[in-house]
Amino acid sequence: KARGRAHRGAERLAELAAEYGSVVFVGHGMLNWLIARRLKAMGWSGPGKSPRRHWEFGVYRKIDKR
Repeated sequence: KARGRAHRGAERLAELAAEYGSVVFVGHGMLNWLIARRLKAMGWSGPGKSPRRHWEFGVYRKIDKR
């Protein structure tokens, strides 16, 4: 179930980023890690390791394939 929520969440974040240019997602634990994995699988770049400590963050950007 968590993977499904993460996939839907990553897709929604991508939609919002396409519409508004940037978005912020605040979450925790495994869901953050799963969303990060999904975004990378969708062609986004980000930190090599997803942040795991309190108050850490990651910035993900859509890779322009021009």
